[in-house]
Amino acid sequence: MNIEERCLKEVKKRYKHNRESRGKEIEQEKLNKLLRHSKKVRKISLKISETLGVSDRDKKLIGIAALLHDIEKPKKKHNEKGAEFIKKKAKKYYEKNDKYFLGCTDEEIELISLMIKYHKKEGYMDRELNDRELKMTEIVRIADKIAKLYKKKNIKTKKKINETKSEVKDEINKLINEEVKEEAKNILKKRLKKLEELT
Repeated sequence: MNIEERCLKEVKKRYKHNRESRGKEIEQEKLNKLLRHSKKVRKISLKISETLGVSDRDKKLIGIAALLHDIEKPKKKHNEKGAEFIKKKAKKYYEKNDKYFLGCTDEEIELISLMIKYHKKEGYMDRELNDRELKMTEIVRIADKIAKLYKKKNIKTKKKINETKSEVKDEINKLINEEVKEEAKNILKKRLKKLEELT
């Protein structure tokens, strides 16, 4: 089983656990949407990373964070809870198996948790992140926003496309890392062109 399959398996298990622990049925269609979205965020994240010349090791960590970023959905503050869950999961996994979770060291798990936590939350701008942490966090963050333009509900009408486009542009303008910002603009431009062709 490769890393992507292992991450998606974790997302499925956690989704089912969260539903069952609250006495709710598993909604297969919602789970499928969650998995599709996670894969799309990973694909966009890796596209940005590749263009920016991110190292192979960091690309792996970005890909993992992208796949796991919504692992605690539909809970409130799922980003914060997701970051905590991954840290606890990694610790338990190491204690039980004497191996690193997903082949990631403690330091790498911290970085993955950081990306998960701040894919949704504004507070990362107030933290003292080094350049590497900031770049990686913003890649996952903006990939999550751009992925909205692949969801059927957001591209049903011209009006909905424009609303989503405006939301994504606002998020791009908030980015601190200029390289990430420029590449996000390029990807958004290509996606909007594709949507024009489809409508």
